[in-house]
Amino acid sequence: MRRTLAAVVLTTVGSSAAPAASPGDVWYGPKTLGLANASRAQLFPLLTTPSASWPSLAARTSTVKLFLDMLYEWDGAAHGTGATDDELRSLVATLRQRKLRVGLEVGGVRWGSRGLCNASAALAYAAREQSQAKRWLALGGTIDSLTTDHAIVWNIRGTSNPNPNPHKQSPDCDPPVPMAQRIDAVAQVFGSWRALLGASASLGFIESLGFWEIAGADGTNFTNTDPAHLNNITGWVPKLADVTALLLAAAARHNPTPAVPLLDHFQIDYAMEGVEYDTLAYGAARSPAAGLNYNRILGAEAVMRTQGLATGVIANAFPAKPQAESGCLVGCDPSFTPSHSAAVRTLNFSRGYMQQPSRGSAHAVLEQWQPAPSEVGPETAADTGMWMASRAAAILLPNGASAP
Repeated sequence: MRRTLAAVVLTTVGSSAAPAASPGDVWYGPKTLGLANASRAQLFPLLTTPSASWPSLAARTSTVKLFLDMLYEWDGAAHGTGATDDELRSLVATLRQRKLRVGLEVGGVRWGSRGLCNASAALAYAAREQSQAKRWLALGGTIDSLTTDHAIVWNIRGTSNPNPNPHKQSPDCDPPVPMAQRIDAVAQVFGSWRALLGASASLGFIESLGFWEIAGADGTNFTNTDPAHLNNITGWVPKLADVTALLLAAAARHNPTPAVPLLDHFQIDYAMEGVEYDTLAYGAARSPAAGLNYNRILGAEAVMRTQGLATGVIANAFPAKPQAESGCLVGCDPSFTPSHSAAVRTLNFSRGYMQQPSRGSAHAVLEQWQPAPSEVGPETAADTGMWMASRAAAILLPNGASAP
């Protein structure tokens, strides 16, 4: 079965894009400094010289999406997190000169870590994150949009989490925090960000589609990818549509500016690994866009559209694991370096998404929190992050400049 599906994928990823207008906007999120091998000494000189280092990508980018760790005060730590005032001022000047909007990704809530198990603790955590955002604002920066990272279900499985990332395996809250309380606390956190950033900022959230049951665009009922853990959680809300409705209702209760909806966007975390999983679990997509199965993503777009939220599709990928360890369909050649494999897989994901006639995301996000590509740039250097993002942007926005 895998050999047949791989042949289908490889014969379809290079075909022409569908005529749909979406996405009309590209966001670039350079490599987070929180990665062990990240280098601020490389990031800021490249990021602040778009004409020299990422000209093609910059021409298609409307928004630079920053990770919060880029705004930490530099303290000389060996792992590279943070920036000096001068580095941030230089970035502010660059973004202003290029008229680029600024998006910021924050944790939002980090359940189970250091006793963070109720709304008051969540708001205290948000205040710590907001202190970093205030530093950026004080240096002249703007924050046009803010997106939380898995705030609702962070650490929902506690130490039983099959995800190998150790920072997602912090101790469980005891007793566990019910989903309804998690959702209400997240809405309160959004309310506190609205009070800081004002009514003009776009606020939204990221949640991985693998947690939810979603009606796919082809009629398939996509279930969550970890039923052994998730389905046994007391009070679990299985459907993405229901979780979103509950969050929006809570957001309305905690909105300090009722004339402006508290939330307006959702960014889809379900890139190459997700579509590979769905292709193997549910079969290759049927006509008119045969090949890798994007129907869970298209279904999530429809869910959000029904509830009045714009969507952004995150286009990225981890390097391929050996086929013996996972169901790899794209970029699986063991001779590929991790950086080349991640680039091949990200570009394939972007091409495949553009083949979907019913695609509906308003923007595409080229953000890298994966360890590869290992080098930031420039875009002329093959298999760097900027090289990968530049080519993905040309696929996602083939007709030129991004939306103003």
